[in-house]
Amino acid sequence: MGLGAMLAVRNLLRGYLLRMPTGQALAAAMNITPLTPGELEEVASEVPPSAGGESQLDVIRSSGFTERTPLWYYILAEAAFHGKGKHLGPLGSTLVAEVLIGLIYKSENSILRNKIWEPTLPIKHGKFTIEDFLRFAGVLL
Repeated sequence: MGLGAMLAVRNLLRGYLLRMPTGQALAAAMNITPLTPGELEEVASEVPPSAGGESQLDVIRSSGFTERTPLWYYILAEAAFHGKGKHLGPLGSTLVAEVLIGLIYKSENSILRNKIWEPTLPIKHGKFTIEDFLRFAGVLL
């Protein structure tokens, strides 16, 4: 078994032992339309068979992963389905964004926690806007 396969097994076991929700359960809880079993099968069918000979499609069907997909695999499948693996899908990108925003908000030094903070960048219309920020960044003239 190659290193990549061992890592995949470890990730799946860790998620199971930590009782991580399935991708479908988390998507539903976040009001995101989950991948259908057919969409998951489409992604799995594009992966070449492993050295063991069993295709990924056979494995996800026999394990019940099309209905209850482990979160780790689901996020990878979602990225493959929506972005051909070039970007995260709706659930994966929401998770990353919420974690980053949560970390910024929890930081004691964050401007998000300072109720009286005011931007000091130049403004055009009396109140700082995204237009002012983009102009300062050199994106707008």
